[in-house]
Amino acid sequence: EYWRPDSSYHGVFNPYQWLNELRFGMGASFQLPMNEKWTIFGNFGGGISVFRRRLKVVEDWTKVFTWEWDSLDVVTGGLTEEEITNYQIFSDLHDSDPDMYQLDTLNALYRFRYDHHTTVTHFAPDKKGVRIYLTPSVGVRYLLKEGLSVDLSYQGIWYLNIGKAEVRETFPLRSKSLVRLGLTFSY
Repeated sequence: EYWRPDSSYHGVFNPYQWLNELRFGMGASFQLPMNEKWTIFGNFGGGISVFRRRLKVVEDWTKVFTWEWDSLDVVTGGLTEEEITNYQIFSDLHDSDPDMYQLDTLNALYRFRYDHHTTVTHFAPDKKGVRIYLTPSVGVRYLLKEGLSVDLSYQGIWYLNIGKAEVRETFPLRSKSLVRLGLTFSY
């Protein structure tokens, strides 16, 4: 967010980022029954991640315009021709839309205020690449009844520092962790 000291400019910056990732991998799974109800299971795998990273920034700007005239100068004609023209233009604007073109008449001053709003969007070039990853997982399964069990598992995804440095720098993640709790239906 940016504020100019005299409050005539105000900018709010909203960055947005998207990461599209398509992973291709292979792995080996295991299941180790502990007893009739409990089973430990896991997987160790790896592969490649094809990604595209998109960035944009949306800027919302407000500029405040304020014009002041001494009311006596308006009545007595003490304004320049340009000031009279501006006064007439803003008087007409105020008459047509008083909410947008505000008129204050404090302390023998006529003050017109207008807030101009605009939005600007900037896009960065897409970044694309391929990363190599390893992904182990481990979990526990509890058999509730025949064909229905509860699973709790952890999966880690670690991206290796292999390949071009510029690709590694454009990919914003070093690792991911996923914890899952779910029901498994077997038939």
